[in-house]
Amino acid sequence: MSTITLVASDPNQCPSASSLEVLLGEPNRRMMIFSGIARPQIETDDDGSVSRDDVLVRLGVNVQTIHQAVTQVGLASISNGESAFVFATDTGALEIDPGSSELLLRVRTALLGDKSALARFSYQIVAHVTKVAAEISGTIQVPRALRDLENASPDDLAALFNPAANRMDTITSGSFIVNKLVPLATGRCGALRTTATDCFVDYVIDGCPFGLELYVTIDLSADFPSPPLMCGQVAGARPLILTNFEPEATGIDFAVTRLQQPG
Repeated sequence: MSTITLVASDPNQCPSASSLEVLLGEPNRRMMIFSGIARPQIETDDDGSVSRDDVLVRLGVNVQTIHQAVTQVGLASISNGESAFVFATDTGALEIDPGSSELLLRVRTALLGDKSALARFSYQIVAHVTKVAAEISGTIQVPRALRDLENASPDDLAALFNPAANRMDTITSGSFIVNKLVPLATGRCGALRTTATDCFVDYVIDGCPFGLELYVTIDLSADFPSPPLMCGQVAGARPLILTNFEPEATGIDFAVTRLQQPG
């Protein structure tokens, strides 16, 4: 038996993946709904023995406790070369990665047949969970000469900044090595303070995973005026690691600056 791991945020691995999160009245208590198509691409050319595999779908949400959960999986794409065959998604269960606290869907599959393939299966999950109490926070400094935010509403700030905690994946293609940031948790903007020269926006990212190197980014929306601007980290660890003993990281600060144009 082998284990195949898929990431719900990658459309090549899980097309049409979507989720919905509902606050249940207590901090970190959520009802979460997930659905999508997983592409394990399992193949066999044997009609004499059943091939069994575990497929793990990483759902991109970090939780402390699963209180209740309902999972449903079903075959979405299969093929067979005219032999005796078996196609099955035997079980589907929700679990927590003990290292990172990420929510996982584990599906046990079975496959038998000449030139047979279990290419895709569908999934739907409804879960009542408590998200992890891990948190990253800091401040975004914006010079008023670049953008004056003094009268900005909370909705305005939410539209301008996109805080996220990411992991770094290394992708090798031939002789090329590319580092890719993959979002694991997104954040929200909080209080706004101003001085004569600058505006300061607080941000918080909660539900972050434990035990992973995290890179915090602040993506500016296209609504910022030209010339081109960037938002770079100016204080705090990069990368940083949260643990059960140190579940919070503060002072991860950023500043908006003007991009230097080639002269």
